[in-house]
Amino acid sequence: MKFILFRTYLVKTIMKKGLLILSLLCFLPLHPQNATPLVSGKITDVWGTPIPNVNLLVKDTTIGTQTDESGVFSLSAQTGEILIISSIGYGTIEYRVTEKRSGILITLSPMTTKLNEVVVEKRKRKTKQDLLADYAENKNLIKTSFGILDKDRSSSSMRFVEGDDLANVGPDFLMTLKNHVPGMRVVRPPYANDVEVYLRRMSFSIDTSGAMNAAPKAIFDVDGIILETAPTYLNASDIDRLVVLERNGAISRYGPRGIGGVIIINTKGKNQMDERGIERRYDNSAMRDSLYDLFASKTYYAPLTPHYMDGFAMAASKPEARAILQDQMEIHGKDPNFYLDLAYYFKERWQDPKISGLLLDEVQNKFPDNLPALKSLAYRYGTMGQNEKALEVYHKILQLDESSPQSYEDVVLAHLQLHQDEKAREVSLQYQSLIADSPATAEPAGDENENHQHFPIHRRFLNVGKDSKNLDFNASLTCVNIAIANKDAHTTLRIIDPEANSTTWTHAPSTESKTGMYMSTQFFIEQEPKGEWQVKLQQFEGAPTFIRFTVFFDYGLPSEYKRVMLFKLTPDYSGNHLFSINAASNTILE
Repeated sequence: MKFILFRTYLVKTIMKKGLLILSLLCFLPLHPQNATPLVSGKITDVWGTPIPNVNLLVKDTTIGTQTDESGVFSLSAQTGEILIISSIGYGTIEYRVTEKRSGILITLSPMTTKLNEVVVEKRKRKTKQDLLADYAENKNLIKTSFGILDKDRSSSSMRFVEGDDLANVGPDFLMTLKNHVPGMRVVRPPYANDVEVYLRRMSFSIDTSGAMNAAPKAIFDVDGIILETAPTYLNASDIDRLVVLERNGAISRYGPRGIGGVIIINTKGKNQMDERGIERRYDNSAMRDSLYDLFASKTYYAPLTPHYMDGFAMAASKPEARAILQDQMEIHGKDPNFYLDLAYYFKERWQDPKISGLLLDEVQNKFPDNLPALKSLAYRYGTMGQNEKALEVYHKILQLDESSPQSYEDVVLAHLQLHQDEKAREVSLQYQSLIADSPATAEPAGDENENHQHFPIHRRFLNVGKDSKNLDFNASLTCVNIAIANKDAHTTLRIIDPEANSTTWTHAPSTESKTGMYMSTQFFIEQEPKGEWQVKLQQFEGAPTFIRFTVFFDYGLPSEYKRVMLFKLTPDYSGNHLFSINAASNTILE
C-alpha cells in the first residue's frame, strides 16, 4: 500500500514539473538550435566566363539551387558536405564544403562539342566567277578595284543607283546624281581646277600658317580604275550601276584616300565583256549562303579545353592546384600554351599573380625562338596591364623577325601604350627607311596594305594626321583592331551590324616569305545604325593560338580609351559569338 502511494506521489510530482517546464518554454524565444549556414560563390569555365543555370545539389539531400546569369549561387550546407555541380555541356564535379563560406570560385571544364562540318566549309564562299554570274540579277553587287562588293555581306552603309535612273541632263551625269545623294556638292571651274565632288558638308579649318584646309573630295572607282578627278567623259547612258560609299565603308576599303568618300561606277561596256563565257543563274535564293542564320545567334564561343586542364577543375584549394601543376608540367612542359593557359588560370582562379608571373617567364625562357608563343606572351602581358614586359617581348620578336612590318607595328604600339611617342616615332622611321632601301620588302598589295599605310593604327601618331583631321568625326567613332599570334593560322571572322548586314575578315597562311606580311587589321564602326555590332568566329584552322581584339572608343579624340580582349582559338570549338559592341553607348557586351 505504501508503495502504491509513493508511486502516485512521484507521478504527480513529475507531471507538475513537466507542466512548469512547458510553461517556461512558452516564454522563451524560438530560435533554431542548429541553423545551416549559407555557402555562396561563383561558377565559371576555365577561361573565367560565368556559367548561368548550373545545378548544385547537396549530396544525399534534396537541398539544391542554380546559378544566376552572373554564375553566382547561394545555398545551405554544412562544412564537410559535398556539393554535386553539373551543367549541360560541362563535366560534373563534386566540391567538398570547407570553412570558407563565401567568395568560393568553382571552375567547370566544358565538354568538347564539334560544329557540324557543313557549317563553315570553304565551299560556302562564292568565287569571283559565282558573283559575276549573279551580277545581272543581284542588284546588290558592285565591281570594285579590289573585287566584287556584296551589300548583303557588308557592314558598311552604301547607296546603290541604277544607270537607268540617271538622266542625260546638264553637262554630265553628276547633275542628275545629285538628286540621288543628299548633301552632295559639285564644284566646277573656275571655282576649281577640275570638277570636284564632295559627298557631305564638312567644316573648313585654318592651319597654323593661316591657309584654309578644304574638305576632302570624293574619288572614283570606274571599272576597277581609281580616279582622283570626276569621270565627266561618261554619259548617264554609259553607266550600268553606281554605288556611293561614305565614311566607314570608304575608309576601310580604300584607306586614307577614301576619306572624302568613293563613287564606284560599273559601265555597260565593261559588263558586256565580263559576261562572256558566264553561265547565268537566275535562282539566286537557292544560292544564298545559309551562314547568316547560324551566325545571327548568340551562342557564345567555347574553345576545346586542353586535357591538362581537366584535373585543375577538381582542385579544391591552391595547394592541390600547385601539386597538379607539378605533375602536369612533366608531361606538357614542351607546349607553350600549357604555361599561357595555367598562368591565366592561377591568376583568375586563385588570385595568385606570383605563380602566374613565373609561368609566363617560362614561355620566354623555354621558347626563345618560337614567334607565335612570344606573340601570345606579349598579348597576355598586355591584357594583364604589364605593358613594360609586353614591350620587352615585342622588341625580342622584332630582333627575330626584323623584315616583317607587323613586328615594327607591334613595337610602335607598345611604345605608344607607355606614352613613349618619340621612341615610337623612331621605330616607325626605322621601318620606313628599311622599305625605302630595300624595294624587295615592299608591302603586299590589297586590303592589308591599304588598311595600314605605315601603321595608321593610331592616327594621332604617324603622319596620317594630315588626312585624318579632315575626317571631321565630331561624333564618337569606334576602331576595332584585330591581331592574331600565328601567321600560319587560317581564321575568318564575321562582323554583323544592327541591320543584319555583315562582312568578313580572313587571315590565311602565306605561301610566300614572311617579309611584308601583316597579321592584323582594323575596321571602324559608328553610332549609326544604332544597336549591337556582333563579332563572330566563322572559321579557324591550324594549331591553337591567340587572337587579340583592341577596341578604341572615341578614336582619335582626347577622350579616347580602349578595351583589350584575348581569345584562344582551337580547331575544335562550340558556339561562334565572341562579343558585341554598342557604339552608341561605348560598351562591350560579352
